Parts: sequence; structure tokens; C-alpha cells
Amino acid sequence: MIVAGRHEGTGKAVYSNIPVDRFGGLSSARGTLHGMSRPVSIPEQLLASGFFRDEALAAGMAPGSLRARRLTRVSYGLYVAAAEPDLPTRCRALGRLLPPGAVFGYDTARALLGLPTPRNDQRTVAAPRVHLCVPPGQPVPHRAGLVAHAHTMPADHTRVWRGLPITSAARTWVDLAQHLNLVELVVVGDAVLAASLSDLTALTSMVEQCPGRRGILLARRALSLVRTGVRSPMETRTRLVLVLGGLPCPEINVDLRDEFGQFLACVDLFYRPARVVLEYEGDHHRDRETFRYDLARRNLLTRHGYRVLHVVDRDVFVQPHRLVDETRLALQARGMSC
Repeated sequence: MIVAGRHEGTGKAVYSNIPVDRFGGLSSARGTLHGMSRPVSIPEQLLASGFFRDEALAAGMAPGSLRARRLTRVSYGLYVAAAEPDLPTRCRALGRLLPPGAVFGYDTARALLGLPTPRNDQRTVAAPRVHLCVPPGQPVPHRAGLVAHAHTMPADHTRVWRGLPITSAARTWVDLAQHLNLVELVVVGDAVLAASLSDLTALTSMVEQCPGRRGILLARRALSLVRTGVRSPMETRTRLVLVLGGLPCPEINVDLRDEFGQFLACVDLFYRPARVVLEYEGDHHRDRETFRYDLARRNLLTRHGYRVLHVVDRDVFVQPHRLVDETRLALQARGMSC
């Protein structure tokens, strides 16, 4: 304890844990002021990836400094120099625990590839766990937050993403069939094609290479519904409401032109025989300027003989039967049998 002064009334010494210099200012000695710790100096060699506790101590860090806010423990005894590490940072650190031949897969590979998060999937709503695919016979790391799957993984089923070994997009899609429903699996499949991470030929080949796997029947059915050219998960979900409701599959993201070939609009879904358009309106369409643009666009298409149906999230998730019925009536009114 350091004598900080004397009480005015009693004259008794007042002690403090805060070091002061001979001029009454705070000294540079280690200490805590109002609950705020001094910035922790992290050795340069520990910043690139995750590091173990023993490595930090060997580099000169004090044991207490591992509790600093700038550091996060991603697994027992394994840290990263980030207050809120993103998934790639966590995976680079956890990569130090991977046995030979192991790769990141399932939801972890999906997220790393930037593919859509499945709707209402509780596996991804909670604190995300990291999924590993480990070859049989290799030691499995038993750590909190890690989920290991025993798989024999051919080399062409894997790839390297920004230095991390992961399952390929096609293999990831087939593996996700084990816990996704049909609609969400098609959503991810459409996104795989839209991002040019794979193609229909590769997806088909991967399904054929994985006979007997759990979820493979669902993957085969989903494969027949996957389409190219989709621009958003909600476009996929809207299309599947129509198709699974018994309507023909509409064309996707079609450029419409007038009789002189002048561009009118690119529409989400289009039934060419009936000239019926479906447009999904997300939350960004509530913006005033966007709303005005949408009205002008709808009026333009109406003047050129198109019927425009606007779709919102409630139509897809709450009352899909009404969307199917309204679309069917619009098609039938324009002479299309369905």
C-alpha cells in the first residue's frame, strides 16, 4: 500500500493502491485505475494466428495478461489477439489443433464460403460451433465448441480457402443435406451456383459419389430444383412456394423489352406465356425513393401489357397458399392452363 495523504478531520493516513511519483502524478508502474487495465503488449510473433498459453508465457506475457479484453480464448489454452474474433480468425487458431488430413466442413465451410444462413436453423442461431471432418484413424480433438465428423475425404472433395482447408462447395452442399430441409438446401444450392463456387454438373457428380449417405435422397430431390441466375435467397423461396404448390417453374431474372427492343426492366420471376411477373419486395423497398421507383416501374410494365404481382415475406412464410392461389388465378385469367 502507498500513503496517499491524510484525512482532513482525523489526520489519519489514507492509503491507495495507485502508485504516484514524487510530484503527485501517476507513476508508470503496473496498476489498475478505476477498473481499467493498462493496455497489454502482445509480442509480434503471436499476432499472426492463434497461440497457446505456454507460447504466450515463453514470449514474456504475464499469466494475468491473458485475461485482457484484447484477447479471446477460443478453446482451452488457445487464444487469439482479437476482442471479438470472426469465424475465419477462430478457424485459423483452431487449425493448430487439426490432425493431418482434417478440414473444416458442414456449417463452418458454408459460412466461410459466404453461403446463406439457413432460416430458423437452431444450429447456427446459438453460439456457432466449428465443424471438422477428420479422417478415420486420426486423433479427434475433444474441445468445447468443436464438432468432429469422421469422414474419408477424397482430395477433390476439399479446397483451400484463404489458407484454411475446407470441404469444396459441392461436398459442403451434399453434407448439409443431413440437417437442412428441402427449401433451405435449394437456397444454398442456388447460392453456390450464383457465386460460381460450383456448377450443376459438379453438384450432380458429388451426389453420385456419395451414395448411401444420410440425406442423399433429399439432395437428389433438391438437385432437380436448383437453378442458375438466382440473386437472393428470398427469390429462391418465392419460386419454391410456387413450384411446390403445383405451379410451373417460372423463368428467373428475365430482362423485359418493348416491341422496339428497348430495355424495360429485369424481373425476379416471369411466366412468359401469360406475361405475368412476380417481384419480391424486401425491406429495402420501404425507402421512399425505392418505393417511388417501384411504382413507376410497375406502371411501365402494366402499360406494356404485363401483370405484376408483388410478394413480401409474409406471403412466403405465413400464407404461401394465398400466393399460390393468387398466382394461379392470374395465370388462368391470361389463358395459361395450370
